[in-house]
Amino acid sequence: MTDQPVTDDVWDGYYTTVSSREPRDTLVSALAAFDADDAQNPSGATGRHAVDLACGDGTDTLALLARGWSVTAVDASPAFPAHLLPRVPAPALDRLEIRVEDFRTADLPDCDLVHAGFALFFCPPEDFDALWQRVRGALRPGGRVACHLLGPKDSWAVEGLGDGTRTTWQDRPAVDALLDGLVVERLEETDEDGWSYAGEKHWHLWRVLARRPG
Repeated sequence: MTDQPVTDDVWDGYYTTVSSREPRDTLVSALAAFDADDAQNPSGATGRHAVDLACGDGTDTLALLARGWSVTAVDASPAFPAHLLPRVPAPALDRLEIRVEDFRTADLPDCDLVHAGFALFFCPPEDFDALWQRVRGALRPGGRVACHLLGPKDSWAVEGLGDGTRTTWQDRPAVDALLDGLVVERLEETDEDGWSYAGEKHWHLWRVLARRPG
C-alpha cells in the first residue's frame, strides 16, 4: 500500500512470491486465544467474523475460512481477488466478502477479529489515529486486534521505501498508548537484520495481540 500508483505487475510478483508462506504468527496467536475462549465457553465459537486488512495474497484469509470464520477481505489492489478466489473452497465462498478498497480509509464492520499483518504502518501519520480508532471501534466485546506495528529503528521508518511511501512508527510508549484500555495478550519486539520482498533491510517490529474487554 503506497501513496503512489503501484502497477498490477508489481502486485502480481509480490503475491506469487508470498503465496506459499504460512499464516502470520500474530494470526496464529489470535486463533489460539479464541480456542482457549472456546474451551471455557463452547457456545461462543459460532458465527465469528474477521476483517483481514490489506489481505494481499489471501493466505491469512484462507486460514480463517478454513477455521469456519466469515471474513471481510480488504485490499486496494485490483489484482488481489484473482489471486485469492481460485484458492477458496467452494463451500466457503458464502462466508467471504471481498472489498477492493484502501484499508486506510475503509469503514470496518463489527467483528470479532481485526487482522492486519504487515499493513498498518503503511498508513501515513496524519491518517493513522483515525484508522486505529476505526479498528478499535469495530471490535465487539471480547474481540481482538492482531497486527504488526513498526518501530523507530526499522529501515522503513528511518529511510522510507524510496517510492514516496510514508510510514508510521511507534516507540514503546506510543504502543502502550495505542493499547490503553485493551487487554494485552501478546506484545513482542523484533529488532534484527533480515529480508523483505524488496531485499535486505533492518526489521524493528512490535507483534501485537490485544482484546477488547467484555
